[in-house]
Order: sequence, then C-alpha cells, then structure tokens
Amino acid sequence: MGLTRQSRGTPVETTEADLSQLVLTEFHADLVILLKDGKPVYGIVVEVQLSRKPRKKYTWPVYATVLRARHDVPVTVLVFCPTNALAQWAAEQVDVGAGQRWAPSVVGPAGVPVVESPDEGRRAPELAVLPPPRMVTNPTDGPPSKPP
Repeated sequence: MGLTRQSRGTPVETTEADLSQLVLTEFHADLVILLKDGKPVYGIVVEVQLSRKPRKKYTWPVYATVLRARHDVPVTVLVFCPTNALAQWAAEQVDVGAGQRWAPSVVGPAGVPVVESPDEGRRAPELAVLPPPRMVTNPTDGPPSKPP
C-alpha cells in the first residue's frame, strides 16, 4: 500500500488499515473476573507480578482493551506485587500513543491494610485473606514495615 512522504525529516508511510490479527498472538492473564448483574457489567484482570518484566507494560493494556471489547464493559487491570519497589515500577504510567497514558491499579505491601485482630478479620474478611506487609520480605526492599 505505500504512499511515502516526509514529515519533519521522518519518513511516513501509509499502510494496511485492516487491523485484524492474522497471526494468532496469545495473551494469558493470571486471572480474569467478570462481574455480572444478569449480564457482564465489569471486568477485572488480576496479575501477580513477582519481578520486573518490561514486556508487561505492553501486554497489560492489551488485557484491558480485549476484555473491554469482548464484553462491552469497563475493565481494571489489578496487579499485586510483593515489594514496594516492584509496586512502584508496576504503577508507572505507560504512553500508549498520542499523549494518552495508561496504568494498572497496583497493590503492594504498603497498600495492604494490616488486620490486627480476629474481630477486624470478621468485619473485613476480604482483607483478612491478604498477607500482612510484615510477612513480605526482600533484601533489596529493606526491612518489612507496617503501612502508615
């Protein structure tokens, strides 16, 4: 297809407008949750990130847009990280083009509330099943600490 021009010294070429994927590319999230109220109303892609994998900055937005397009629902990509340093990296915004920025929702040790008593655990069982930050250790992160 090839109309080629120059734009501010950079070669620019028109190309095929059909963006169908002819070659199968597989993307596998750790877990996908679809909330329903008779029909799908919200999607959550859950990822557990144990180390920096720069490619994730490209695949996480794909997870969100594919699930959104497949079910016509808003989507959150939720990334759990075992260290604060990794959580900070995962939460960095990604430039997806034309100045548009995207970032997942990220939970690291500093973002996990500590359940101090069985009574608190009964009142908030969703928090009681998360590991307390003081149990997450990594020599590069320093000593584990209680969130503020």
